[in-house]
Amino acid sequence: MPTIHVEYWIAASPTVVYEMLTSAEYIQVWTQQRATMNPHPGGTFTMFDDEVLGTNVELVAPLRLVQHWRFASWQQDSLVTFMLYAEKGGTRVLLDHEGVPGHDVDMIEGSWIPSYLGILSAYLEANLQTQLPTETGLHELGVFHKRRK
Repeated sequence: MPTIHVEYWIAASPTVVYEMLTSAEYIQVWTQQRATMNPHPGGTFTMFDDEVLGTNVELVAPLRLVQHWRFASWQQDSLVTFMLYAEKGGTRVLLDHEGVPGHDVDMIEGSWIPSYLGILSAYLEANLQTQLPTETGLHELGVFHKRRK
């Protein structure tokens, strides 16, 4: 099975992007769909109203996130690795997705930017007025709690 490789730049710090990828509360806000997340190695998660099921394999804040992903229709897990690099006042996301069933490779490859990273990026650009310091977490700022009313 081929490895899908995606690169994408997001106008937010790696700390912010990492937190948005590992917090169920924030995932639900930017996807507008139900999600759960236990952000620890071995912790399980669901996204997109339970269409994606998974397990966190490795979490190295704010640099690396490795997860097993499985769509409800798949027989086995795939492996998704997010690498986050500070670049030009934002974050360069390098994503590798391995083990996607052959019949879904084109669909998954074509979905990562418009259906996931692009949505996250658009949400952050619309809701962050200023660049956050990389050491400041979103929980401390309460940015998203204020904007969802």
